[in-house]
Amino acid sequence: MIHGHEGRLRELPAALASVATGRVVTLGLERRLVRAFDHPDLVVFGHLHVPVHRSIEGTTVFSPGSLYVSGRDTEYQPTGPLKRGSAWFRSRLPAPAQEPAVGIVEVDQSGLTVRRVTLSQPLRPVSAERRGRAIPSPTHG
Repeated sequence: MIHGHEGRLRELPAALASVATGRVVTLGLERRLVRAFDHPDLVVFGHLHVPVHRSIEGTTVFSPGSLYVSGRDTEYQPTGPLKRGSAWFRSRLPAPAQEPAVGIVEVDQSGLTVRRVTLSQPLRPVSAERRGRAIPSPTHG
């Protein structure tokens, strides 16, 4: 399991190609992950927040997508240019990239199975207060 961050020099061309083609283009991310871990049975990653399920050189490569898809919830709008850009990018991809989902990996005697389960609604980001953490108040000196 790895986050999957590759840096802007690889991610920006991949994002532009994805928008242009209307499908997720990773420019070899999966292959690099498989080789970095010396061809394991499974690599799970998530940095892109889009669903990917492929077999690369005998390895299952899986990303379930995102629990929360910004922009679908009218009560919560993403803030900051990167979050807005992510919402814009995902809105240009096929429906699965716009659906909140979780991934399930099952391993038994017959091998491993991965599946993506679409959620009925997006999970909202939880504020620090709702998590039970105090937010530091600004000090006035």
